Amino acid sequence: MNCLPPLKSQHKHRGLFFSTTLINGVCAIVVHATFLSSGYLLTATSPQALFDDALSHPSTEEVSVENWNQLDQEYVFVYVNPKNVSNKVLVKCLVMNEKLLIDALKEGSSDPAYLEICVRDYTIANESSNYSEQFKNLE
Repeated sequence: MNCLPPLKSQHKHRGLFFSTTLINGVCAIVVHATFLSSGYLLTATSPQALFDDALSHPSTEEVSVENWNQLDQEYVFVYVNPKNVSNKVLVKCLVMNEKLLIDALKEGSSDPAYLEICVRDYTIANESSNYSEQFKNLE
């Protein structure tokens, strides 16, 4: 199972090469992990999560993260709260320049929650395979 986006563009930072796509994808996975740790179940990923009926679709079965990164610089997830199955949330993460723009829309709501993250403020460009060494300022 592919859990990280493919390397696309590379930039030199402090003498090291890193992928902007990889860093943005890792940040999107952190958003995903936040929902999982809050007790939500993943019910759809890109591109199925983009269907018009993604929130109203009756399925509450958990799916894998497979194909979550099929779209270029856009990550889409649908979650359900198993304690309240009518509580579904659509989360879209869009990469724009140096930012990860995150919109979350709860089923039945017309006002999405919005978060803008400057990815460079929370990531460290290094070649470590230890994910805890790739983030900063997470307090």
